[in-house]
Amino acid sequence: MDNVVNVDFNPRPDFDQHESQGTRNGDWIIFRCPKCPDYERRLNWRTGETKSRNLSPEINHNGRYFPHEFKEAFTNLN
Repeated sequence: MDNVVNVDFNPRPDFDQHESQGTRNGDWIIFRCPKCPDYERRLNWRTGETKSRNLSPEINHNGRYFPHEFKEAFTNLN
């Protein structure tokens, strides 16, 4: 069963903060940032392996992923 994943990839309070949204492709959760078009971080939720592309040392990326089954419960809070 999938769980909600909220990841702070590089916790540095003095850096710019960007929120990235995750999507799932098989066992991989892929995080992309709308402000950094070349940024990508992949997390394999089964093995814990991570892969990264085009990281900036001055930006703290936080990522969120909501499994499809739970997305409405977390986004529609009426």
